[in-house]
Amino acid sequence: MNQNEYKHEDGSLWQYFPKEFQGHEIIFRQNIITGLIQMKVTDEMAIANGYKDLGDMSECISRNMGTIVILPEWMNVSEEVDLQSHLN
Repeated sequence: MNQNEYKHEDGSLWQYFPKEFQGHEIIFRQNIITGLIQMKVTDEMAIANGYKDLGDMSECISRNMGTIVILPEWMNVSEEVDLQSHLN
């Protein structure tokens, strides 16, 4: 296992890809077994996506959805986005 791979508590293997976007580090991970790609939900990710911080992102999403939103630690990335070219 190399330094970018990590065995998760459920036994699955993840490979991590820190990438810079608009001056902020976004951390992606890909499940080595299933191919699922996720993005870590952090202040840096929120700021890179146009929010003041993670709290602002949560408030905006909650307001738009009309309910209280609890953000996950990791967010699945849409399969419609071609991230394979970005991860390599």
